[in-house]
Amino acid sequence: MTDRPPVLFGGWEGSEPGAEQEPTDGLDGATETPDRGSQDVHGGGERSPGETGLVWPPLLGGEAGLRQLEAALAAPVHAFLLVGTVAGDKRAVARAFAGELLGAAALSTSGQAESAERHRERARRAVHPDVVLVEPEGRALLAAEATAIITEAARRPLEGAGKVIICDRFHTASPAVAASLLKTVEEPPPDTTIVLLADDVPPGHITVASRCVTIRFPAPSPEEMREWVVGSGVPPEVAGRAARALGCDPGRAGDLVAAGSLAERLEAWWSIPERLDGTGARAASLVDGLRALIDAAVDAAAGAAADPAGPTAPEPAREDSGDPGADPTGAGGRAERQRSDRRRRRVRDAELRFGFAVLAERYHQLLDTAAGSRPGSSTFTSVPPEGAVGDALALLRESTAALVRNPDEKLLLQNLLLHLPRLDDIDVR
Repeated sequence: MTDRPPVLFGGWEGSEPGAEQEPTDGLDGATETPDRGSQDVHGGGERSPGETGLVWPPLLGGEAGLRQLEAALAAPVHAFLLVGTVAGDKRAVARAFAGELLGAAALSTSGQAESAERHRERARRAVHPDVVLVEPEGRALLAAEATAIITEAARRPLEGAGKVIICDRFHTASPAVAASLLKTVEEPPPDTTIVLLADDVPPGHITVASRCVTIRFPAPSPEEMREWVVGSGVPPEVAGRAARALGCDPGRAGDLVAAGSLAERLEAWWSIPERLDGTGARAASLVDGLRALIDAAVDAAAGAAADPAGPTAPEPAREDSGDPGADPTGAGGRAERQRSDRRRRRVRDAELRFGFAVLAERYHQLLDTAAGSRPGSSTFTSVPPEGAVGDALALLRESTAALVRNPDEKLLLQNLLLHLPRLDDIDVR
């Protein structure tokens, strides 16, 4: 286990200069810092977010986790694991946390408040060379990306205040890839802090997680999601429906809302049972309309990612890595295009999951309507509404599961719409 030298990040609170204090293992398997009364990381501390002047990026329902992060600044350790699916940009929170760590380190070594603030501000804007974001460009964190983390950890900080490596979507790594990071997470260089971001902790990742201080961010409640959706500009009359659909993937809710026209996309999916007529021509026409809306949402998300001030701004390249955009025909240009294509694929997947969640709720509503329209009736158009809705939900689950296999999107949607029950198949006569 790596002990943080007192000179880095302002030292251990309540310890003599140069004294060593060994972190202890908590009962839950996660590494905890030594007990410091009200400043204990897992206790949440006594301060509320913003009370010390630190302003966190918006994170729906994340107040408890943010208080824990503030408490952790009093006695930082070598690795942190931020767990939970939240509505907001967890990467922006990690960058703000990194900025505070580097700012405290700069203040400790130079004594200049201006230098510390410069580190904080650059980290928040994702332009600090010693705040490195590594994220899976596809659906999973691959061995090449794990190698990038290991290599980056071995490099010295460019500006001398320390280094923070942020690994996004750590939960998507395979057990073998996660295990390859164990040594680096357990014993990074003394001037390096590892911050892992994950939606959950799979069984194969528990060993790595046990080497980190775990900060948990619970998923927002349906009421919180609805208020947030209304605040994002979605009409109140559809906000509840949108919030329930976004609840299936709150981590991407911000991207889905930021793409605009959320109400239009929601209505396009919601109205599918009414528009189906059992013909292939109608299914193909509906798929074309859905894909046009998805294309527009993907373009909007790509524009946000290209904005250096946006939440998904790319991390700056190191001086020795070259500018990937400098030569669009070279290896760097090809790599950047591949990264862009994978980002767009992730956005398309999120749009499809959102649409499938909307359809699932729609069929549940149709079942409730059919069951209450004619109590005691047993005459149906084709099959009982329970059977039709059950078939629809099974098809939606299969389509959602198929996304991990990178299917042909057009064929996937056409096959789904050809087999989904029509409105007449569910009505009770």
